[in-house]
Amino acid sequence: MKKRKYAMIGGIVAGLVGLLMLPTVASLLVVNFTSQSPFGDWNQPWQDACEEASLVMVDSFYHHRELNSSIAAQAILNVIKMKEKYYGASLDENAEQMADMVNRFFSWEARVVENPTLEQMKKQLDEKQPIILPVDGKRLKNPNFLNGGPDYHVIVLSGYNEKKKVFVSQDPGTKKGHNYEYSYDIIMSAMHDFLPSDQTKNSKQVAIFTNKDFFESGKTDGDRDDLLKKDELIHGTNLFSPDTDNDGYLDGEEVLHGYSPTTAEMKIGSGELIRLAENKRVYLIEDSEVRHVISPEVLEKNNWSWGQVKNVSQKFLSRFNFGKNVD
Repeated sequence: MKKRKYAMIGGIVAGLVGLLMLPTVASLLVVNFTSQSPFGDWNQPWQDACEEASLVMVDSFYHHRELNSSIAAQAILNVIKMKEKYYGASLDENAEQMADMVNRFFSWEARVVENPTLEQMKKQLDEKQPIILPVDGKRLKNPNFLNGGPDYHVIVLSGYNEKKKVFVSQDPGTKKGHNYEYSYDIIMSAMHDFLPSDQTKNSKQVAIFTNKDFFESGKTDGDRDDLLKKDELIHGTNLFSPDTDNDGYLDGEEVLHGYSPTTAEMKIGSGELIRLAENKRVYLIEDSEVRHVISPEVLEKNNWSWGQVKNVSQKFLSRFNFGKNVD
């Protein structure tokens, strides 16, 4: 009896181990989609914004952010503005340029992988990390493209289905690009880096593997504000801008001297509400004094809202004398 019992247990354990060892047959990441033309205007700058749209989609995925048409359009324009400021005007960017943008200006990381295998790409997706893929657009054979598709295009791979032998993509080149399926063969054939003069089809095969964490790129200072990327994320500053609060001082300079890089403190005056992030105490500025607002009820009684309260540094608060409480 005991032998039969142990045999049954052993069979169950073996079965469970077998299930755990089965290969993944499908993987699908929930990536918010936008076309490169969120409002259907395919004139410039939208006509060639597939790179920017792909970056925006992956950024939205890693930050769990909503991506409706208005948000997507503004985010794409922000990337275009950043690109033109730090790299110069261009319509197309190759894989190395896109990875460099990510590593300098986004809170995640990217690396270019040459000649990635099918298994490497599926493993990357199994690890819940989207792939940004430069392609020869015509080899995609997407029926939604005009004139057979662009010579150069960029899409996001967000999943695969082993039974159907397809990759799931977010293709910004069409409004029908959400979870658009391309066969393994098509993707592996279309994958090519950008080359000018319609020579993408003859370029090397590369993919951009992304990672929500960052390692070496944390030491970069893309916007040249004297704050490293890792420190920008700690202080909540804008990776695209050297002066997040537009007060005329570099973010790094403000942090060095103890001021807030995200609030234009020198523009705050009498009658405004401030608080320290460390203790959440709210104060009313009255000339050279600050008065503690003792409760949310007092805020409401004076018709003040939390949206009026500005976060400031201890250095800024120390400029004032403390007056009577507001009660």
